Amino acid sequence: MSMSCSDVVTICGLFAVQCIYGLYMMFLSALLAAGVPSLFITVVACAASSIVVLPFALALERVSIYQSHRDARCGTHLAGDRLRHA
Repeated sequence: MSMSCSDVVTICGLFAVQCIYGLYMMFLSALLAAGVPSLFITVVACAASSIVVLPFALALERVSIYQSHRDARCGTHLAGDRLRHA
């Protein structure tokens, strides 16, 4: 039984996510045991994830704006236009 490269990458990714989640739970339980308020942890975690995700969101938004402008210039943004030109 031979596994393809994509199967190995998928399995390694799933394993890495489980390891990261386990480390996060250990860190979180230590913080809660130290007496840090859970609301503070929630606010800091949401702010940190927002900072991490923001560059990707901006990049995807720029790509989608570029594609919508390009489609509008070419006249392919409406399904009716595609059918009329075909």
